Amino acid sequence: MGPSILLVDDDEESTSLLKLILEAEGYDTETASTAAEAYDKAGRRKFDLVLLDYVLGDASGDEAAARLREECLGIRVVLLSGVNSDKVKNEVYDAVLLKPVSPDVLLRTIRESL
Repeated sequence: MGPSILLVDDDEESTSLLKLILEAEGYDTETASTAAEAYDKAGRRKFDLVLLDYVLGDASGDEAAARLREECLGIRVVLLSGVNSDKVKNEVYDAVLLKPVSPDVLLRTIRESL
Protein backbone atom coordinates (compact mmCIF):
# COMPACT_ATOMS: atom_id res chain seq x y z
CA MET A 1 0.00 0.00 0.00
CA GLY A 2 0.93 3.63 -0.35
CA PRO A 3 1.33 6.35 2.25
CA SER A 4 -0.66 5.99 5.46
CA ILE A 5 -3.50 8.37 6.27
CA LEU A 6 -5.42 8.74 9.52
CA LEU A 7 -8.92 10.01 8.73
CA VAL A 8 -10.50 11.77 11.74
CA ASP A 9 -14.18 12.67 11.46
CA ASP A 10 -17.20 12.04 13.66
CA ASP A 11 -19.50 11.70 10.64
CA GLU A 12 -19.55 7.96 9.91
CA GLU A 13 -21.04 8.32 6.43
CA SER A 14 -18.44 10.88 5.37
CA THR A 15 -15.65 8.78 6.86
CA SER A 16 -16.76 5.66 4.99
CA LEU A 17 -16.93 7.47 1.66
CA LEU A 18 -13.54 9.16 2.14
CA LYS A 19 -11.96 5.85 3.16
CA LEU A 20 -13.23 4.22 -0.05
CA ILE A 21 -11.87 7.07 -2.19
CA LEU A 22 -8.46 7.02 -0.49
CA GLU A 23 -8.06 3.25 -0.54
CA ALA A 24 -9.03 3.13 -4.23
CA GLU A 25 -6.03 5.43 -4.81
CA GLY A 26 -3.73 3.09 -2.90
CA TYR A 27 -3.55 4.89 0.44
CA ASP A 28 -3.35 2.83 3.63
CA THR A 29 -6.20 4.39 5.60
CA GLU A 30 -7.37 4.11 9.21
CA THR A 31 -10.21 6.03 10.81
CA ALA A 32 -10.92 7.68 14.15
CA SER A 33 -14.14 9.36 15.23
CA THR A 34 -12.72 11.43 18.11
CA ALA A 35 -9.54 13.33 18.85
CA ALA A 36 -8.77 10.93 21.71
CA GLU A 37 -9.01 7.96 19.34
CA ALA A 38 -6.77 9.79 16.86
CA TYR A 39 -4.12 10.46 19.54
CA ASP A 40 -4.22 6.80 20.55
CA LYS A 41 -3.86 5.50 16.99
CA ALA A 42 -1.14 8.02 16.11
CA GLY A 43 0.73 7.00 19.26
CA ARG A 44 0.75 3.34 18.21
CA ARG A 45 1.49 3.79 14.50
CA LYS A 46 3.29 6.25 12.27
CA PHE A 47 1.00 8.01 9.81
CA ASP A 48 2.20 10.15 6.94
CA LEU A 49 -0.83 12.42 6.98
CA VAL A 50 -3.93 13.18 9.04
CA LEU A 51 -7.11 14.24 7.26
CA LEU A 52 -8.98 16.03 10.03
CA ASP A 53 -12.46 17.43 10.52
CA TYR A 54 -12.71 20.67 12.52
CA VAL A 55 -15.69 19.78 14.70
CA LEU A 56 -15.01 16.73 16.86
CA GLY A 57 -16.89 15.79 20.00
CA ASP A 58 -13.88 16.11 22.29
CA ALA A 59 -11.65 18.77 20.69
CA SER A 60 -11.52 21.33 17.91
CA GLY A 61 -9.55 20.58 14.79
CA ASP A 62 -7.06 23.27 15.79
CA GLU A 63 -6.44 21.60 19.17
CA ALA A 64 -6.18 18.14 17.63
CA ALA A 65 -3.83 19.29 14.86
CA ALA A 66 -1.52 21.06 17.32
CA ARG A 67 -1.34 18.04 19.61
CA LEU A 68 -0.78 15.58 16.75
CA ARG A 69 2.03 17.76 15.39
CA GLU A 70 3.60 17.94 18.85
CA GLU A 71 3.41 14.19 19.46
CA CYS A 72 4.12 12.97 15.92
CA LEU A 73 7.02 14.93 14.51
CA GLY A 74 6.85 15.39 10.77
CA ILE A 75 3.19 14.44 10.41
CA ARG A 76 1.26 16.37 7.79
CA VAL A 77 -2.24 17.63 8.67
CA VAL A 78 -4.96 18.56 6.18
CA LEU A 79 -8.20 20.07 7.46
CA LEU A 80 -11.37 18.95 5.69
CA SER A 81 -14.38 20.64 7.22
CA GLY A 82 -17.57 22.55 6.64
CA VAL A 83 -16.62 25.17 9.25
CA ASN A 84 -16.28 28.77 8.13
CA SER A 85 -12.60 29.40 7.48
CA ASP A 86 -12.62 32.55 9.68
CA LYS A 87 -12.65 30.30 12.78
CA VAL A 88 -9.78 28.11 11.62
CA LYS A 89 -6.16 28.68 12.65
CA ASN A 90 -4.68 28.04 9.20
CA GLU A 91 -1.10 27.96 10.50
CA VAL A 92 -1.59 24.56 12.17
CA TYR A 93 -2.50 22.87 8.86
CA ASP A 94 -0.59 22.01 5.71
CA ALA A 95 -3.78 22.63 3.73
CA VAL A 96 -7.40 23.58 4.40
CA LEU A 97 -10.30 22.21 2.36
CA LEU A 98 -13.94 23.12 2.84
CA LYS A 99 -16.71 20.54 2.42
CA PRO A 100 -18.05 19.63 0.02
CA VAL A 101 -14.87 18.92 -1.90
CA SER A 102 -14.50 16.94 -5.11
CA PRO A 103 -12.45 13.74 -5.00
CA ASP A 104 -10.02 15.25 -7.54
CA VAL A 105 -9.29 18.29 -5.37
CA LEU A 106 -9.02 16.14 -2.25
CA LEU A 107 -6.56 13.72 -3.84
CA ARG A 108 -4.48 16.50 -5.41
CA THR A 109 -4.24 18.29 -2.05
CA ILE A 110 -3.17 15.09 -0.29
CA ARG A 111 -0.49 14.42 -2.93
CA GLU A 112 0.81 17.98 -2.63
CA SER A 113 0.85 17.77 1.17
CA LEU A 114 2.81 14.53 1.32
